[in-house]
Amino acid sequence: MTQAIYPGHVLGGSPLYVGLTLGDILYFDADDTFDYPGYPGLRAVRVKVQAGGAAGGGAATTGASQSSGGNGGAGGGYSEKLILATALASSETVTVGAGGTGVAGANGGDGGASSFGSHLSASGGAGGLIVLASGTLTAGSPSNSGGGLGSGGDLNLVGAPGGGMIRYINLRVRSGAGGNSQLGVGGAAGSSSSSTNGNPGRGYGGGGSGGSNAQNQAGTATGGDGAPGLIIVELLY
Repeated sequence: MTQAIYPGHVLGGSPLYVGLTLGDILYFDADDTFDYPGYPGLRAVRVKVQAGGAAGGGAATTGASQSSGGNGGAGGGYSEKLILATALASSETVTVGAGGTGVAGANGGDGGASSFGSHLSASGGAGGLIVLASGTLTAGSPSNSGGGLGSGGDLNLVGAPGGGMIRYINLRVRSGAGGNSQLGVGGAAGSSSSSTNGNPGRGYGGGGSGGSNAQNQAGTATGGDGAPGLIIVELLY
């Protein structure tokens, strides 16, 4: 065990938090339960909740002087909280959000929400939208995928939004990058003079990047999948 990670004046100096010692660290990558009676002597837990990242938008088929690309999926929200053992139910539901799924030629799927009982939660990132453009404009499409939100914690963070796709004067397309999360990194933007699928989010909660199609592409492209969420429970004695 690590010696006293919370010594001294913590959270107003309450003696309930003084001298806590870190025991095991539990990692939940799928839905489960946390059963408090299984840890005799437990005084508190620090819970870290990461929601799933969203998928990037796909790309549509294109004709002459057309191009299509997807904005990046947003990163999942994050929340963490120190919870006294006396506030825990005998069994707390652990919900881990899935990453959003990329769809060929369509908007990306949203990331799933994560939560620890009713104590704290975080929403998943919003999926990237598909953009079809014609003509020779050079303006990019602004990001339309907002980051997930943490709530209920001592610390609540927002996932980064997905990046917007950019279409160049020669109809080459750069897709939107995926948004970062507290525990993950968004998929890298792709650039193509033909057709390219998006890159998946990495780690936990990172958003996927969009797909891209330059002109005269008969097939669709798929946005990268979002990375799944994660819940970390630190046991404090």
